[in-house]
Parts: sequence; structure tokens; C-alpha cells
Amino acid sequence: SSSGALAVGQQHAAASGAVGGALAAIVRADGLPGLFRGLSAFAPRVIVASAVQLSTYDTVKGWVVSSCGLRPDQLLTHVASSFVTGAAVVAAMQPFDFAATRLVNSPSA
Repeated sequence: SSSGALAVGQQHAAASGAVGGALAAIVRADGLPGLFRGLSAFAPRVIVASAVQLSTYDTVKGWVVSSCGLRPDQLLTHVASSFVTGAAVVAAMQPFDFAATRLVNSPSA
């Protein structure tokens, strides 16, 4: 295309099919700092996701046990708590995913 973007399936041709090859290609092209490109864009989303997950699961599990009459070790308790926690994590991460995608796809200065 005229935008310079590669077609799907052609984006990883330089990696020679292996993780080692991909890492070597990145280091050759951008040096060692190239391995850490994008870290500042994605670190906040990981921090937010972890904080929401860790704080939500136990809270929701306690609510499910007290309000729904389920036992703490029951499979349905864990499934319900995990479902609600997953939804909370997705909702909290969405703005950070959007910003990270914009940062990573923006042209370099």
C-alpha cells in the first residue's frame, strides 16, 4: 500500500521464524535499546491491569459468597469472580491500550 504498511503475514518475515532470529534482527537494526522500545507505552497498562485484577477478585469473591450463598471453594464462585474481574480489567485497560497503540504506531521523531 502507499502508506508503507506491510500486508498481514508479511510483517514478520525478517524474524527468520524463530525468537532468536527476531531478537537478533532487532538488535542489528536498533541496537540493544530497540529491545525495550514500547516499554513506556505498555508498562502503565500492565500496572493498571494488575492493580485492578488483584483488588477486584477478592472483593467480588467475598460479595459472591455473602450475597449468593456460594461456598468460597466452589467452582461457580471462582468462575463468577473471575468473570467480573476480567470485565473490570478490560474496562480499566481500554484507555491505556488505545494510548499505547497510538504511541507505538506513530511515526518516530
